[in-house]
Amino acid sequence: MARAADTDAKLMGVILQEAYQHKGAVFIELLQNCPVFNDGVWEAVKDDPAGRQIALTEGKPLVFAGGTKGIKLGPGMTPQVVDVGDGPGKTPVSEIMVHAERGSMLYANLLAQLVQPDFPIPMGVLYRHDKPTYGELATQQVDDAIAKQGQGDLNKLMYSGMVWEVGADGTRH
Repeated sequence: MARAADTDAKLMGVILQEAYQHKGAVFIELLQNCPVFNDGVWEAVKDDPAGRQIALTEGKPLVFAGGTKGIKLGPGMTPQVVDVGDGPGKTPVSEIMVHAERGSMLYANLLAQLVQPDFPIPMGVLYRHDKPTYGELATQQVDDAIAKQGQGDLNKLMYSGMVWEVGADGTRH
């Protein structure tokens, strides 16, 4: 699951490349202006990326506005915007949430719900889950059966025991 603005060609290119290389389903949210419905709804986000976006980087704290603000989990596991730094009224970087794209779905859901005007919008890969695809699992299942029971012989199977025929009237013999 990833998000990018349609005007951020660099981030969009990175996300599309990663999506292409990912095995399995991919969901990408592209924030795009529509001149008919909600014209200009993303303009503030696009025009002020430092103050209205959080660039998601694996293993890095969720900071924005030039590193002066960040996202911290407050009471009840609720996210809150805080001033980052040392001193009174500031939160040390060590207490700021750190991005983990291979984290839990709960974390990804929390990121997806950070929206304007209370929060900056996270941009980048919000969540990644690597696991075998259906095709890989099916192939593995066949390979395991062959390893356990041998390659098999269709003729031997067809003439190996009880067989039945369906007559023209639909009865079995």
